[in-house]
Amino acid sequence: MRPTAAFPTQAPPNDSPEAARNRESRDAARTGAILLVARYRLFRAGLRLAIERHTGAPVLECDGLDALPRQTTETPPGIVLVYLRRPAASDTANIAGLRRRWPQSRIMIISETVHPSVAHSLIKEGVRGYLLDQNGVDELRQAIETVRQDYVYLSPEITTSLLEDKRVHEEQDIIQTTQPINSRERDILIHIAEGLRNKEIAARLHLSLKSVETYRYRLMKRLGCDHAAGLVRYAIRAGLIGP
Repeated sequence: MRPTAAFPTQAPPNDSPEAARNRESRDAARTGAILLVARYRLFRAGLRLAIERHTGAPVLECDGLDALPRQTTETPPGIVLVYLRRPAASDTANIAGLRRRWPQSRIMIISETVHPSVAHSLIKEGVRGYLLDQNGVDELRQAIETVRQDYVYLSPEITTSLLEDKRVHEEQDIIQTTQPINSRERDILIHIAEGLRNKEIAARLHLSLKSVETYRYRLMKRLGCDHAAGLVRYAIRAGLIGP
């Protein structure tokens, strides 16, 4: 089974009003119908068949987010499963409106592509499950069951995208907060990252060995590196050499 990102919601003390609302929300998610929101009729039909066959949950249909204001249900759906082909920043407001209308319902997203910043905004807005349409039926079933149990489910592709985006931003922050280096230090850093020894760098740049050693020491101090591998990583992050 492929790894997933699933982690429980932290609940307040049982005697609080918020705890009571959380219990009601969990009960609704476990027993309520699944509202399938998607524009494409054939897509909805196939997804509905898969959900009913593999989860046994009753499924309602809605012809896209624009049609939601006209959607009437006797009780709030347990899960609202929304298909966003290519999620955009504007979809965050739509999800926020959905949360206000049915605060007890769990919201899940299926999309064709993922943009990390948009995905992060949607999750922050309260989306509890996120998959890509390339994922299989078994993963959809697992995602629904996970969300029903009051956990968050992110497909491996979504998790990888978010983690990679976080890593890139952290590296950019490191580069931006590091003291700038001059052109000579930059040349020496590139040669170090290319694997040249101090003597080879000195010969190539027409410097004394002592000067190269001094520049190397200054670079390590300025960039906060304890060894040459740290200098190589910095050069890659800064785009001075290829990975």
